Amino acid sequence: MTRKVKLWYMAKDSARKATFRKRKKGLWKKVSELSSTLCGIDVCAIVYNPYDNQPSRGPNDRVSIQEKTRDGAKQEDGNSR
Repeated sequence: MTRKVKLWYMAKDSARKATFRKRKKGLWKKVSELSSTLCGIDVCAIVYNPYDNQPSRGPNDRVSIQEKTRDGAKQEDGNSR
């Protein structure tokens, strides 16, 4: 069963920002559930914000994100040979 969602441009800037914040909060909750509760896997998400110059990263620990991306690149290099 699919639910059709009508998409439209939100004219009010404040409403658009509030909706973005709510959706981003929901996304971080899903990332957290994937990484700890449901699957126990390493998950990293990067969200680009149209209202801010810096992207949001999750998990919040910057070092773990860098390690995960570096380790993932090493694994891909090792598998391709």
